[in-house]
Amino acid sequence: MLEVRWDRGASFLSGVHRDARSIRTGRDGAVFAGVVRAPMTSVLMIFEMTQDYAVIVPLMIANLVSLFIASRLQHEPIYEALAVQDGIHLPTAKTRQRPGQRRVAGIMRIASQLLPPRPRFGRRWRSSIE
Repeated sequence: MLEVRWDRGASFLSGVHRDARSIRTGRDGAVFAGVVRAPMTSVLMIFEMTQDYAVIVPLMIANLVSLFIASRLQHEPIYEALAVQDGIHLPTAKTRQRPGQRRVAGIMRIASQLLPPRPRFGRRWRSSIE
């Protein structure tokens, strides 16, 4: 039943009747987008498999719906949940923006001593080429 709805939606949006294979790949792309939370990756993968421009718009709509439903049902993405389960704690957006945390731009400084150029290396390299 889901395939029939996907087929009708794809036909309505693109104006072209899709075959069952591109319907299934579009459905699988929407599932991938919902699970992994990477909708554009799904669009690129499905387009590379099908080489069909007409499936892009219905797939993008299905990916957005899938992403919206997945984010409503499960706030934490699957790979972050698996990382926490394995004891790996990745920084979140809130922890990356903490005040007082060191930033690379604040730590870096201008070099106080520059290394002199070595013209001998250039001569050796040129003589080895010739």
